[in-house]
Amino acid sequence: MEGISKDKAKPSFEEAYAELQGVLKELGGQGVPLDELVEKYARAKRCLEICRERLSEAEMRVKILSENGEEDFSKQ
Repeated sequence: MEGISKDKAKPSFEEAYAELQGVLKELGGQGVPLDELVEKYARAKRCLEICRERLSEAEMRVKILSENGEEDFSKQ
């Protein structure tokens, strides 16, 4: 994956999460130059922001769809 840029259409949660996992794996590698580490950190941060935003959007939709906004799925 080439990386997530701010000007492209936002990827799905799954795409952003997959890229985040890949970047985190790369960050754990040995001998990565500092400049590259900083760039990978920035990519990971963008992916994490997208994941959080997508999760928040999904949570809002579920609340809207539930009758009172506090559906208890553990009882089902």
